[in-house]
Amino acid sequence: MGGFTLARPGLRRTDVLERTLGRAARLSGYGAERLLVLATDVPERGSPLAAALAPARGRLFVDVLPLEAGEATVERLAAYATGPGGLDPIGDLVAPP
Repeated sequence: MGGFTLARPGLRRTDVLERTLGRAARLSGYGAERLLVLATDVPERGSPLAAALAPARGRLFVDVLPLEAGEATVERLAAYATGPGGLDPIGDLVAPP
């Protein structure tokens, strides 16, 4: 369907993941502290893109939260908002249902 299709692969696309990691590195270099990344989608567990994302989590940014995970993302955001304010990610990467 070309331009009429709607695909929101988010961080499942290599170029988007690389741009996101680069921007997070640049922001953390400027002193940004509690950076949370909201994404339309995250890489599947065990994929090469998930392996590229894992070491950056907790270092370049605190966490990646998929918008499609709905309630899990809202709960995680609430936990970060009311938590002690550290830079450690909470639990595992949230995966959409």
